[in-house]
Amino acid sequence: MPQANLREQTRSSAVDSNSAAIGESDQQLGEAQGNSAVAGHSRSASGSRVEWDAIMEIEFCRAIMKNRPVGIHRHFRMVNIHRDFNANSPVKCSIPELWEQFSKYYNIEKLEELEREFDDEGDEDGPHAEFTLPMEEYYNLIAEHRKAGSSRGASPSPAPSKSQKGKREPSSTPSHTASI
Repeated sequence: MPQANLREQTRSSAVDSNSAAIGESDQQLGEAQGNSAVAGHSRSASGSRVEWDAIMEIEFCRAIMKNRPVGIHRHFRMVNIHRDFNANSPVKCSIPELWEQFSKYYNIEKLEELEREFDDEGDEDGPHAEFTLPMEEYYNLIAEHRKAGSSRGASPSPAPSKSQKGKREPSSTPSHTASI
């Protein structure tokens, strides 16, 4: 039993020292970027900071790949991003936090502008024309089809007989139950 406690203490101290080392390296990275207090953090609605690590960023990017939050459905897509992200991320974030992180990666106004341009290009074609066969090539086939259709209408085919599925025809042999 004492060895088990010693192992747990060793594991917890190793985890604590690794966490401290990771925290120090994050702080050094932030200082190298010139903004140690803000690097990798997002302020939540409650005022607490959420530290974005590599796993969270990967999950956020995966969620964005599935649902592009631009266009008229951007808010619905962000709800799906929120759901996917929180299902797969170790730290849960709110939708405003996700919008803030999205705005760090992308210029939202430019994306919306590109989306509007793309939508406008699609409208230039106008309504699509219904497909028709070229008359000069297929006139004879169309005429034959019309003749065949009109001749069928003049002489109606007999109606299919109702099948007696499930009903038995009476047999001429006596049943076994009657003799018992």
